[in-house]
Amino acid sequence: MAHVHFDNTEDETHASLVHDCEPGTCPRRARGHAAGRGRSGAGARPTRQSTKTFREDRQKLNTLDPEVADRERSAREPAEAELVERAGRMVKRVKVGECWYRTLDTDAGIRAYVGPRGAKRFWHGYYSGKAVCHFTGGVIPIVESASVQEHYIFDRHFDLVCELAGAAPQTAIGDKGLSIESAFRKCTTNGTAPVFPWRSTPDGVRHDYETHDRHGIPRCKHCGAPTTFVRFSPGDRNRPAEQRHPRLWFNCMSGVTPACAKTQSIACSTDYRLLVPLWRTDKLYHELRASHGSYESAHDWWRDRYKVAADDLGLRPKVRDIGFHRLRANAAALIEWLRICYVAGWLGNPDRRTREATRKFKTRAERIAVRLAEMRYRMGVMGAYGEAAERLALGMRTPPSRRPRGAPVGQTTLDIPDA
Repeated sequence: MAHVHFDNTEDETHASLVHDCEPGTCPRRARGHAAGRGRSGAGARPTRQSTKTFREDRQKLNTLDPEVADRERSAREPAEAELVERAGRMVKRVKVGECWYRTLDTDAGIRAYVGPRGAKRFWHGYYSGKAVCHFTGGVIPIVESASVQEHYIFDRHFDLVCELAGAAPQTAIGDKGLSIESAFRKCTTNGTAPVFPWRSTPDGVRHDYETHDRHGIPRCKHCGAPTTFVRFSPGDRNRPAEQRHPRLWFNCMSGVTPACAKTQSIACSTDYRLLVPLWRTDKLYHELRASHGSYESAHDWWRDRYKVAADDLGLRPKVRDIGFHRLRANAAALIEWLRICYVAGWLGNPDRRTREATRKFKTRAERIAVRLAEMRYRMGVMGAYGEAAERLALGMRTPPSRRPRGAPVGQTTLDIPDA
């Protein structure tokens, strides 16, 4: 668990939503709609949205600016929710649009998809999260309601991994759903390097700053030149996370002035999203990031082997309770780790592995690192800039991304395609 891949997938509940407006109060039925009536209650149960559509919608939202994504997500959540007792058991009632609906699963989240003519489809279920060990492929699972945003799930999942592994991982790798400031801060303050792809900003541009550039490389305080990594400190681990004050230490690459020879530092709190322990110019960063997609297949494996994270009727457990979903995921994890320990020879038996582990993405990461270095030269961030650079006549005061022409639009992210 030195390098851990975090990812979430959908997990359907078998419960369905039923129209539940009080008699004589449904505004849609008053207008002639079939809400709550029809053959054998056909109008009582709205159509279930497919998990595939929900997954595509979630992945699309993860590419947007976090604030925009939150607004889009909130628009599809129930406006009101309440727990009531019906026939001796608790049910959840939610209001979507003008109508009320009820469900027997009080823990599962709800997403509403309203068509142009008012027809509604619902997706109802949980998020099944998996923390996958980069070395063994072992999984530490977590199951939470889909009404909880992914970055809140990440906080709990990260703490669970630290508790079970006995220490925080060296790196945490994820997709754009985790690429928000709170997830970066959670990792950095615990001494873990976050490896998350860059997520869109409101203006769509990654800017350079006086203290650091768009790739998170600190600038020399005395001449404005780029720097090289020296070390990282998460701060005092005996203090609460918000009081640890993690810092980066670095050396100037140019050494123009005598002061440049001294090691400098910067607080990661200056910009948690960019100032990370593992720099984006490091080959290991790109190797871990490139490998993340291959670990997402753990979702499919667990569906095939253990029926965890149901995405259709054939896999959905008929028990309408989040506890059963968690029990199944934890039982699968126990089986998975026993198998890994047996194959690796950690149970007192001979090692049954027949080949050495290979770093499949090492060559690809080296190519990406070279192209990034070339791109940084083209962007102008390898030259000095800022107030100190202007004073020493080494470069312009305005950072490259804020100059009239700026950097090419297609070269302002780290999403570098393969050659």
